[in-house]
Amino acid sequence: MRVAITGATGFVGAHTTAAVLAAGHEVRALVRDRGRLERVVDDLGVDPPDAVVGAMTDAGAVTELLDGCDAVVHAAAVVSLDRRDATRMRADNPVGVATVVGRAAELGLDPIVHVSSTSALFRPGVGPLHGDLPVAPATDPYARSKAAAEVEARRIQDEGAPVVITYPSGILGPGAGGALGATSTALATFVRTGVVPTREAALSIVDVRDLAALHVRLLAPGAGTPRVVVGGHLVTMAALARALSDLTGRRFTVLPTPPAVLVGAGRALDAGRRLVPVPGPLTEEGMALITRWEGTDDSTATALGLTPRPLLETLEVSLRAWAAAGLVRPSRLGAIADPAPSAP
Repeated sequence: MRVAITGATGFVGAHTTAAVLAAGHEVRALVRDRGRLERVVDDLGVDPPDAVVGAMTDAGAVTELLDGCDAVVHAAAVVSLDRRDATRMRADNPVGVATVVGRAAELGLDPIVHVSSTSALFRPGVGPLHGDLPVAPATDPYARSKAAAEVEARRIQDEGAPVVITYPSGILGPGAGGALGATSTALATFVRTGVVPTREAALSIVDVRDLAALHVRLLAPGAGTPRVVVGGHLVTMAALARALSDLTGRRFTVLPTPPAVLVGAGRALDAGRRLVPVPGPLTEEGMALITRWEGTDDSTATALGLTPRPLLETLEVSLRAWAAAGLVRPSRLGAIADPAPSAP
């Protein structure tokens, strides 16, 4: 099968590209920079695939990408916690879906896999997330852009196109040419400081390699399973602190911060960001999400044969990737830090 992949130099797209190639398929990638594609796939141990240079919103480049392909995985998206990127995210992410998924439907590709996010489904009190939930309202720029993209993907799906949508949660795993994903940026803060901000919160963690393997499994014409939630492991903040401590041998303090305080702090920072860009994951919506998170229903992914690898395995390889990328000092890895080279 010849598979078109967008976002092949991003965290999810790079690992999906490597998994699709390893499964024996041909790949044609849509990228902005061929040189970056070569560096990313080399990091993952595969040869560079055929590539088209362009953006997911460029109809001409997308048509060139899809011409002669059997299937497509649309993994490209603008992902940023920086409010200065809000306008571009809200504009490009839904237009990218309309351009890539819409054109793939016109050309008869099957399947058309669109990588969405659990942020497109989450609202407080909804319970474990599943694919039949309606698109959730959102205020955070990234979540709003993914919700708008989700509306577009479902519209094309409802028109009868063979669109399959995956909803990953917090994605961790080995880096790909420096690409690590937004969840890594947030959790690396805990490793740097040795402090987890509240015990009254949780998150779901999926290994990027498991997500990529699922995308390969979905590359079967007429396979059905139109919406697949991929949450992985549901982890409380206390359990995360214990896991990090088990790996590194360091002590991690879990603060007794009430959820309302975190949500309020996020709200205050959101107001300040309208005047001064303040990077970081502390937003009102982000804090509401982790303090009201109830996990995911992964039964469809399980039925497809997906078994998440052990959490400690994912965390260990992630910690090493964060150190290699400079998100944490190698010494913060404690027991799993590579030993210093001996003197000659």
